[in-house]
Amino acid sequence: MNPIVLDVLGALARSLLLLLTGYLQKQHLLTPEQSDQFVALAAKHLAIWAPGAIAFAWAIWKSWWSRKKLMVAAASPFPMTENDVKAVLKSGAVTPTVTTPKNTIPGVPA
Repeated sequence: MNPIVLDVLGALARSLLLLLTGYLQKQHLLTPEQSDQFVALAAKHLAIWAPGAIAFAWAIWKSWWSRKKLMVAAASPFPMTENDVKAVLKSGAVTPTVTTPKNTIPGVPA
């Protein structure tokens, strides 16, 4: 994954934790010492769960991309190679949606 994306996600996660602990302190639900422990615990759990979350996101993306390629190939009026399908997707042409039901012939929206 792009290092810039990882840095942005890390900064976003830290900012959200900061906002959450600030809100909890303002509501007198956490003391400053408890908030430090809360952030440390959250960071520890983030490190534990991040590989699973990344694997899950990758699996979702691969499934979506495979379905997208299938819909383009199925909507084509002639046989296409995988390279042809990728070229159509890269060109930015309008393609069938990945949510096309399995019992429907995919078509390009008007």
